[in-house]
Amino acid sequence: MQSAVNRPLEALPAPAAPAPEPTVASSLAGLVLDLVAHQDAPHAKALCAAAGLDAAALADPDARLPRSALLRLLDAAARRAPAPAFGLRAFDQVNPGVFQLVGFVMMSSASLRQALERAVRLMPLLDESAVLTLRPEGAHERLSFDTSAIAMPALMNEAGLASLLGLCCFLSGGLGLPVLQADFPHPAPADLSAYRRLLPGATLRFDRPVMSLLLASAGLDAPLRRTSPVLEQVHLALAEQRLESLRGHPVSVRVQQYIERHLRGRPPTLDEAAQALALAPRSLQRQLAREGAPSSSCWTTRAGSWRSSICGSRSSR
Repeated sequence: MQSAVNRPLEALPAPAAPAPEPTVASSLAGLVLDLVAHQDAPHAKALCAAAGLDAAALADPDARLPRSALLRLLDAAARRAPAPAFGLRAFDQVNPGVFQLVGFVMMSSASLRQALERAVRLMPLLDESAVLTLRPEGAHERLSFDTSAIAMPALMNEAGLASLLGLCCFLSGGLGLPVLQADFPHPAPADLSAYRRLLPGATLRFDRPVMSLLLASAGLDAPLRRTSPVLEQVHLALAEQRLESLRGHPVSVRVQQYIERHLRGRPPTLDEAAQALALAPRSLQRQLAREGAPSSSCWTTRAGSWRSSICGSRSSR
């Protein structure tokens, strides 16, 4: 019998208007600028101006940017990057504040596994268009980061990975993530020495569909030194509140966005879509029901590249 969470989602009403551009946390732009400023502060100011960003606005921890603004900054930084694998230097400059509220929630976690699971749920707070997943793969776990049809430049892949590794090293008192294999969506650089220093013993693969890490399961469950339980509850509550504020569109529109950006020729399962939208499967079903999604029919993407039938009956879960 087919699992309830793997049944196709039911038909979604077509949105009335195109969805607005996804946003990213200003701290992601700050991460890039801090990397550059560490080498040359005036250069960082010039990059900010070239990308049309307001440096004062970036100082606001709650500020958000259109994703296109971050891409402009990355393009300008990549063209002026002083050394290969420049983004990997973020490992030495990271702290929970780089990830803002997501980092503070991770810092309150009982283990690296729980920290990553919380990051999966809260990923929209960093980048609305990205999907972070943590799934079993044999005896190990695969952490995957999919940034949609518009690929991130190598500089951001490097900086994002190095920041995550640095944060997990900070949280675990130096142990870090147990990385067995690292996949990168960009081509292999001529010199891999910086990658090997950051990921000693890990198999490196390039030109892969998405960025991902294969992690040894046993290394994820060691207890972390946790912060105040009161602060943990404050950060969790605030994170949930921020997630809700991002959910300004009907959930059916957000599922459509996910299909168009991340899937290739098939409807999502309930489990996939719920995880991508940081919702429990039952919550997703209830919200679709409130929006009046019919029990079955066919639906076509706006891009017109393929037609899918998203049919079935609602789970009783």
